[in-house]
Amino acid sequence: MPRDFHHSTTNRRSNRTLIQAQMNEDSMTQTNANASPGRPQQPILIRLGVGLILVSGVLWFSLFAIPFLSLTVGQKTGLGAAVFAGVQIAWWSGAALAGPAVVRKLTGWFRRSKETETR
Repeated sequence: MPRDFHHSTTNRRSNRTLIQAQMNEDSMTQTNANASPGRPQQPILIRLGVGLILVSGVLWFSLFAIPFLSLTVGQKTGLGAAVFAGVQIAWWSGAALAGPAVVRKLTGWFRRSKETETR
């Protein structure tokens, strides 16, 4: 067996190892580059956050039904304050779990664009 053959085989193996290492580093860099700093990586947490944001919306609209309940004024006030606190807790907890990109997307659906405001 010629000496150059063994040397070239070793170089091919080391080149292959280097290429695989670079590919692994590139994939790790891409994964970390796509992740925003305040956003969790687990999709279950994102879904839980979106669910909490939606619950806060349902609770918010339920506030408008409280005056029509057959309760005393003090009970309505207490219930309204409790529901409002629940809305705030659900919204901010959901926003923290879902992350800033998801919150921007959800709130963007309810904001008017500048074009419609000028008309």
